[in-house]
Amino acid sequence: MYRLVCTLILILTPSLDADSLVYEGTEGVGQGKHVVFIAGDHEYRSEESLPMLARIMAKHHGFKCTVLFNIDPKSGTIAAGKPSNIPGLEALETADLAVVFLRFQDLPDDQMKFFDDYLNRGGPVVGMRTSTHAFRIPTAKTYSRYSFDSKDAAYDRGFGHQVLGQTWVGHYGKNHSQSTRITPIEDQATHPILRGVKDVWVQAGCYVGKPVDSEILTMAQPLNGMTLDSPVSKEQEPMPSEWTRIYKSTSGAEGRVFTTLYGTSEDITNDGYRRMLVNGMLWAMGMEAAITADANISIVGPGKPNTFNFNGHAKGIEPEFYAGFESPVPAHNRVQEPKKKTPKAKPSTSQGKSSVNHRKPEIKDRTEDKKNDDTWIVDSQQQWQQNTESKKGLQLANGMARPGKQQATLRSKIKSFDSKRSAKEIQIAQSPEWLNWEPVKNIGPVNLGDAPVMLQLGPGNYWMFGRYGMRKSKENFVAKDATLKGFDSPLKTTPFRNQFDATGGLKPGQNGYHAWQSNDMVNWVHHGAITEKFAKWMTTAEFADGRAYFYYDFPNDQDPHVYVDDDLFDGVPGENKGMAYDDPTHGSDCAIIRGLDGKFHLIVEDWSPINARENAWDSPLAAHAVSPDGVSDFETVAPPIDERTKSTGKTATYKHPHWVNENPERFKTNVAKYEVHEPKQNAYGDWAAISIGGQYYLFCDYDPKDSREMSVGWFTSSSIDQPFEWCGNIGKGHPDPDVMFAEGKFYLATQQKEDFVSPGPWVESVEVRVGVDTDNDKTIDQWSDWTRVQERYDYVDGFAKQVAREAAAMDLSGLPAGYGFQFELKIEDTTSNRSVPVIDRVAISF
Repeated sequence: MYRLVCTLILILTPSLDADSLVYEGTEGVGQGKHVVFIAGDHEYRSEESLPMLARIMAKHHGFKCTVLFNIDPKSGTIAAGKPSNIPGLEALETADLAVVFLRFQDLPDDQMKFFDDYLNRGGPVVGMRTSTHAFRIPTAKTYSRYSFDSKDAAYDRGFGHQVLGQTWVGHYGKNHSQSTRITPIEDQATHPILRGVKDVWVQAGCYVGKPVDSEILTMAQPLNGMTLDSPVSKEQEPMPSEWTRIYKSTSGAEGRVFTTLYGTSEDITNDGYRRMLVNGMLWAMGMEAAITADANISIVGPGKPNTFNFNGHAKGIEPEFYAGFESPVPAHNRVQEPKKKTPKAKPSTSQGKSSVNHRKPEIKDRTEDKKNDDTWIVDSQQQWQQNTESKKGLQLANGMARPGKQQATLRSKIKSFDSKRSAKEIQIAQSPEWLNWEPVKNIGPVNLGDAPVMLQLGPGNYWMFGRYGMRKSKENFVAKDATLKGFDSPLKTTPFRNQFDATGGLKPGQNGYHAWQSNDMVNWVHHGAITEKFAKWMTTAEFADGRAYFYYDFPNDQDPHVYVDDDLFDGVPGENKGMAYDDPTHGSDCAIIRGLDGKFHLIVEDWSPINARENAWDSPLAAHAVSPDGVSDFETVAPPIDERTKSTGKTATYKHPHWVNENPERFKTNVAKYEVHEPKQNAYGDWAAISIGGQYYLFCDYDPKDSREMSVGWFTSSSIDQPFEWCGNIGKGHPDPDVMFAEGKFYLATQQKEDFVSPGPWVESVEVRVGVDTDNDKTIDQWSDWTRVQERYDYVDGFAKQVAREAAAMDLSGLPAGYGFQFELKIEDTTSNRSVPVIDRVAISF
């Protein structure tokens, strides 16, 4: 048998371009074969793992190895997961194997084409860790079927499910506190991939493994600790971690697949795991005869892997830094961005309004720049006017079609093309204003007091947090054993309707915030204390990697502090991490939200331009700070909300009632200074955040300048990093709101007697039909049926405040090909609230 320990003469050839890296091996079992490694995740250091593996395959085994990365087009440096830009994918045209380590990529069509072509010829694949959710592509795009949440009937759940055997399911172990031991299944001990494999231990936390149509090779056992000899977590049974399968492409071609749920750069340092990867690559290429138990799998070149984390990649590295076999991987361990000066916010004369008037800039029709005219878009004011043939009951203003009556219609002009084409889909987008709210009685536990805080941790797993009130109701009450569907732990009845005590809820409270859990938003199980008394001014919460992050002010209305709790059931507060963000402006009442890149975004009140004492402790200005871990290293960026009037250049003072009283060690005075602005300003605060399909919303207290009647207000933006626009307000009283998606609805909770429920930003109803000119005579020959369309919303695994949005769309594949297309809309306002179906954008893809 040919052995893999051959001596090699190696040459490093120039890369395909400056954005990729190529290692050449001239002798060995890999001679004449080409492996392409594609790195593009946000957290697990694929940009380090894959160059390490490529060097091993080239130097020790003779393969030509190309390594591709996410590249920042502005700097030419390696990025981590974002932006979705991986130049050089044409290397797949000559590849014998693709090693994929991607996460939530939305690559341009001209890059995805090479990936699609590779799979259509049945190219072998090795998929690592986050590649189960390698792509997150909007449904309107050409390659949306590859998205991890694809609803395409022919390609359900996308690349992960169809090729690797599993889409994204979730975390099972806890990163950075639970490492993982991987053990071969006894019946698979003789499998070629497991030859010579032993003592496999990785530092990544366990993923849930539920492969379909696969041959499972190994099981992963979470350990309670970060060393090889850490004790086994007795509460967690082993999960499948590596498997093989055969996938069938849309063309009918078949290819081999080896999937591993691990692969961080620190994991690669384990000999057993590294050998399994090398064996897996050979097996995928049909080279199992060349696999030996003692093949050379030693790491090539120096380097100390960076600990995996969001935003934890080494900055400023270009692919050419890894040229040769002696350069370190990573090139360095500097993971912090260069410090930037905080942008100064310019004074604004804009003020909060009680009605929506979103304005969109005039933009060029994006289809004009596309040679293939693959999408017809009606979006800007100019596009609406140029593309509308007739309308009734509609006003075209600010780049939108707004109904003026309960019923309205619109017919577009015919969009003609030089050549015949087939329509794929029409998508309808509405205004993001989100006025579609209905008042309801208080949601949640009847005895929950103070400002409500909410988290959803997936379907049927909803949490509310607040002070434990109405204690006198428990006098003379005798609790009895109880059961509740969906809860396995022992429960006790309580004097409060629809509420039960779990074991943690029976422990003495600590006069701080408590936790309640529900699986239906009706019945609630009390799990006890999550903070102590000094942390009773809780404002917001987040969840990441098995840990809850509870933010509280100390003193009240000042400086966000944070608890981190990995057990919400024990009735004991987690670890108090202290001050998370030293707010230089005074004022907190913060919101927290994780972006899909894992970064924590903190939104806080900025009291510098207002007498907060006279304005309900709110402000026209909000600050924004970003942290990689939610605990420290928050960096201030541009403000998301700036509704200031004109500065007079004068300063004044007011007294803060809590500074010296609650924290005399930090504050020696209660006197606060602020900059005087005129005319009088609206004020906003007590922030709460949520994102729906990337559209961000900030809910808040709204304290208008001309009235003492407070209410819930909200702003929106298409990016957390861009300025937010005012939407509207509802309700009465000082709200301290929070918002959550649960059971297919959105819940807006306040500390008043009235809360609110919404089906989402989409307003019913919209019907659409599309016609096609089949013979190029500029008239419509065939129409589709009228179809009611609407957006749908769903959970995003691993994110408590990110909600997935499925576009309102109609499939047009049943229409014949044609030279021209036309659409009609029928709009009817079916709601009893002030919302109306405002059409923002129409797009037909071909």
